[in-house]
Amino acid sequence: MAVTYRTNEQHPGARREGDHVVVTEHAGLVVETGSFYLGDGDSNYWALVFDPVTDSFVQVGYCSTYCPGCDFDRGRENEGRCRAVVDAPEHLIRRVAEERRIRGEALARDRRIAAAESAFHTPRRGALVEVVAGRKVARGVRGLVFWDGDSQFGPRIGLELPDGGREFLAAHNVEVISRPGEPPHRCGDDPQG
Repeated sequence: MAVTYRTNEQHPGARREGDHVVVTEHAGLVVETGSFYLGDGDSNYWALVFDPVTDSFVQVGYCSTYCPGCDFDRGRENEGRCRAVVDAPEHLIRRVAEERRIRGEALARDRRIAAAESAFHTPRRGALVEVVAGRKVARGVRGLVFWDGDSQFGPRIGLELPDGGREFLAAHNVEVISRPGEPPHRCGDDPQG
């Protein structure tokens, strides 16, 4: 059956179905159907179809609860109504599932990498950091983080300065030079040597 939706007589391939003019497209290419709930009882309906020209899957919207005469919740017969039926061959349905699996694995990998990078760049207790912004401590000063936590202004750190003093700064005002767990550095030492 593919995707059938209401249109006007000028549309290529249009035909009459009862009192309405409809057109059917994507025959043999519909992989799945679904809807987006828009709130307040309204939905848009879509079909995932295979596009042989681009060798990819495309989401096609074909109706909504605003479509006059479709009456989705009233259980009317299909004549003159917008509709989509899964009719793709099994190999296309398996292919879309495989592509989703691969995309899901790639997304999970990207999230793990982003979390690791964020953890590396987040100043934690014991990390050697360098001040890169702010007014309390001069830029370029290095120190050890002796405390990290949150405040009403966001993430903060306690910084032990080379002269023995201590200051509390916004965490985004420093850059991590070495993380906790790496060989310990004394305050002011260069971690490279």
